[in-house]
Amino acid sequence: MTSDNPEKWIRSVLVPRLLKSDVFQEASVLRTEVKALETMKDNFASEMYEINFLLSREGEDKNISLILKLMSEDEITRKQMQSEKQFFNEIHFYSSVKPLFSSQTSFPHLKSAFDNMFPTCIYSHYNEKEPQSFEDAVLVMKNLKVHGFQLGNRTSLDFDHFALAVQSLGRFHAFSYYLKEQDPDKFRNVIEKPIRETTYTPQNIEICNNGLKISQNRVLNALRTTHSIDNPYVTRLLKILERKTYDLLTDLVTPQEPLAVLCHGDFLRNNVLFRYEDGKPVEMKFIDFQTIRYASPAIDLSLLLCMNSTHELREKHFHELLKVYHTSLRKTLAALLGKPEGELHPCYNFETFLADFRRHAVYGYIITVMFLPVMFADPADLSELVKLSWEEQVAPENIELSLRLGGENATRALVSLTEDLIEMQYL
Repeated sequence: MTSDNPEKWIRSVLVPRLLKSDVFQEASVLRTEVKALETMKDNFASEMYEINFLLSREGEDKNISLILKLMSEDEITRKQMQSEKQFFNEIHFYSSVKPLFSSQTSFPHLKSAFDNMFPTCIYSHYNEKEPQSFEDAVLVMKNLKVHGFQLGNRTSLDFDHFALAVQSLGRFHAFSYYLKEQDPDKFRNVIEKPIRETTYTPQNIEICNNGLKISQNRVLNALRTTHSIDNPYVTRLLKILERKTYDLLTDLVTPQEPLAVLCHGDFLRNNVLFRYEDGKPVEMKFIDFQTIRYASPAIDLSLLLCMNSTHELREKHFHELLKVYHTSLRKTLAALLGKPEGELHPCYNFETFLADFRRHAVYGYIITVMFLPVMFADPADLSELVKLSWEEQVAPENIELSLRLGGENATRALVSLTEDLIEMQYL
């Protein structure tokens, strides 16, 4: 029976289910606390709750903290975000993909390194009969916050954060190549085929073409104030704008063999958590697998490097970070295959990877142009914008709100990114 009160349902229905898991084995529950979490800034598609338990086991008290993700109660948000598909993808990742990848290696240190990159999922449920309410798509994970994990800086990351993130990404992508070599049929059946498209669907064609065009024109107009019409920055951006954005993006996410991998799909600073020692990041975990896709590894890499870097970091470390990623990938893949790196297939060499990255780097740029202003946005403007449907956001009367989002700081950051990527020949 459906409840219209999520918190009441959590206490009366979900908590008893959780108490049957191994986490609570032979323990008495002394206290349960449920509280809603504020998610507007970094998570638009889900309702988040923290559930805290005080347990007694063998005469000792222990606290256990969990994070609960439910579909948004707002029907418009669920429709816009295609929440049913997003929750299917994430639950599929934790229930099928992650266990499969983890089970592929007989080397304990590789299995441990892989498992440690993700939160521990202790419960999931998905109603295949087209989920309609918060009860129909549920994901519960251990709360990484209590172990010291937290988000990095909202608008940019430094080299130490980037290096740790791309090293982890290289390890993650290596498991795709390993499974494709060892059991391509299993890879297709478990990893590739079940994934549901959440972004590039017919309902989003006009949103992509109109919304992203508006954002790109913001950059173009800013460039024209300081550069002539025949300046390379201007002409290159005009060339990108010639194609309809939806068509370009769908081409970019179409898998191209042999380098396609399972991508996180939304690899940004708000979807990775860091643990620190003496102020430096020493460990990283991936979160939020709602938009996983099978595509070029550059889909993940370009998004992180475009959205979360500064001009100074790109100037000093962009190419170096690509090498850090690739070195981690090759080292992990060679270890999984039990062979020296020199015996890996030539398709895994740096030159081939870099050529693939150059073909796909525009993906991260296009998405960044659309969403970076949100990172710089004044909370009042952001609150006003998220009340509108996507169709309303690109309506003429609301375009000015989109264009001013994030102010001059966002515009300067986007212009700098555009100039840097063109200089480096990634656009």
